[in-house]
Amino acid sequence: MMTTPTYTRRFVSRAAWLMLLTLLTTASSITVPQASAAIAPPELAVTPLAAVAPSAALTPLNVVVSIPPLRGLIEPLLPPGSRVEVLIPPGVSEHGFEIPPALLAAVVKADLVVQVGLGLEPGLEKFLRSSPAPARVVVVFAQVMGHASDGGDHATHSHDKDGNCIVSTGSDPHLWLDPIAAKSLVREVSSRIIELRPLAGVELRDHPTRKAARAQMAALDQLDAEYKGVVARASTRMLVVGHDAYRLLAARYGLETVAIAGLSAGEPKPADLARAIAAVRDNKLPAVFIEPQISPRAAQRVAEATGAKVLTLDPLGAGDYFATMRQNLAAIAQGLGVRADDAGGGSGGGGSGGAGGVPERR
Repeated sequence: MMTTPTYTRRFVSRAAWLMLLTLLTTASSITVPQASAAIAPPELAVTPLAAVAPSAALTPLNVVVSIPPLRGLIEPLLPPGSRVEVLIPPGVSEHGFEIPPALLAAVVKADLVVQVGLGLEPGLEKFLRSSPAPARVVVVFAQVMGHASDGGDHATHSHDKDGNCIVSTGSDPHLWLDPIAAKSLVREVSSRIIELRPLAGVELRDHPTRKAARAQMAALDQLDAEYKGVVARASTRMLVVGHDAYRLLAARYGLETVAIAGLSAGEPKPADLARAIAAVRDNKLPAVFIEPQISPRAAQRVAEATGAKVLTLDPLGAGDYFATMRQNLAAIAQGLGVRADDAGGGSGGGGSGGAGGVPERR
């Protein structure tokens, strides 16, 4: 019998091992594909930030405000596509206006309601009490500023012969006419919007509403500087105004106001006219002020008796807060004897901030 040489058996054995290794390597390359994003386990997939944010983050809000200037202050803070309903329309006095039921119906669907308080909107206050909604957020400007409110009950405060609300002397509701007070409202409303529309995975300071609030407050600081700049150039610090809406603005900038009509814009009495005429004559004031929302007759009588010009101050405007405040500033500059080429704003000094200003004349 022939026998296979030893070296031949070793050669065959080595060849068999090499063939086996080749087959295993080929099979491995065919049956084990590269991992791809399409089949990656969910916990390892990378998701864009926008996808992890709650869907509510991009959802518009239904908002109701009581007066036009509040719209101008808060609308830039809202998510895109939000709807803002104004209950007291432009051109109408904020005092004693009865909000029609058709407009109040918007409050039912509102996510956010912003009002002034201090009895300015008794119809809205009554509606909110009678139609509560746990999910509805209500911001009251007066409460933001730390003012006690009478609750808005139309029966708990006095009224003039025409039924207009008479708010107590220490409760001037015209808070929006003070740009620094307006900053407090912007800050509060922005916080409440963020509560309604949180954005997951985003730092609070980077929330779009917080960024918009910072820009709005910077704009209010600029407006404040413009008012101070005009007052610093004034030849007088007294204004004779259509009704007693400007005491907070006057206190902010060290001015004194003489109001022809009272805080609720009722019909002035002969003594009110006599006081206004005396103020113009004694202080050689160049102008008296009327308002679009109330009758100009009383101010025109003062102007006829003194020879003063008639200028317009608009406490409400049509919804563009900054445009209205700057139009008012241009009129105030004329009333304070500031020349047109000196009436530009800026960061000039002057004016006494806060409540330490010249007290209002009664």
